[in-house]
Formats: sequence, structure tokens, C-alpha cells
Amino acid sequence: EQSEYETAIEKLSEGIEIVSDSWFNDLDPIDQGNILGKWGGLRDPKAKYIGSWGNYRIFTGKFKNVSTRRVANGFGVAFTNQDILPNSRQIPTSVAVHGDMDTLKAFLRISSMHHNNIVGVLYNIALKKDKVIKIAMELQGEQS
Repeated sequence: EQSEYETAIEKLSEGIEIVSDSWFNDLDPIDQGNILGKWGGLRDPKAKYIGSWGNYRIFTGKFKNVSTRRVANGFGVAFTNQDILPNSRQIPTSVAVHGDMDTLKAFLRISSMHHNNIVGVLYNIALKKDKVIKIAMELQGEQS
């Protein structure tokens, strides 16, 4: 099952490029603090912003793993809507994804296929290997 899962992750991660940009640096310090903070944010003030894939903003840092409930190195993913007004202090939805870069990219692909619902995808799909495999197979079916 592991190899089937790894194949699925590989398929789902194909073509996703995280582009380094100045999105985070362009925010004011209060918004930066909110995204990394413990009230609705990623809860790692030292997290580093690495770039975007569309409206998905990616950070590396130490985040709580929802499976183990321990803090471990991982990726922070925040989904931003373009319609957030500047200075509205709206904190984008964010989750922590643990695993390698392909796991992260597969998570982004699956989220983009499920209305960008990163919280729902994390709990209902990403943690369940059989569901990830099923989605990869469905995706393959569409492409062939």
C-alpha cells in the first residue's frame, strides 16, 4: 500500500511549482504577526515564507502535527482570497502539512480540486492514504 500511496503522491504533485515572491514581505508587520501567531495563525513566529502556488502561501517551520499532536518540522499553508481588503486584519485560513515537498504539493493539488478547503482536505483526505490513492486514480482517468 505504501508504494501505491507514494505513486499517488508523485502523480498529484506533478506540475505544481511553488514560486518565491515578496507576498509576505509586502504585508505590514501586524498582518505578518497574525499569520504566524497563535490566535488563528500558524503558531510559529519563526516560520519562514518560501513562496506561493496561486493563492496558497507556503511557509516552513515547526508546526503541530494533527496526527501525532506533536510539534515537528513541516509546511504551513495559508489560503488567501484576493478579495481581502488591505488593513482588514482578516487572518487567512492556515494548516500545517507534515511530510516531504511532494506530499505538500499533492496536498495543494487536492485542495485546489476541493474548493480550496484546506482544513477539510487535511482532516478528511490527506490523512487517509486510501483516499489520496483514489483521488490520484480519478485524476489519472481524467488525463488519459
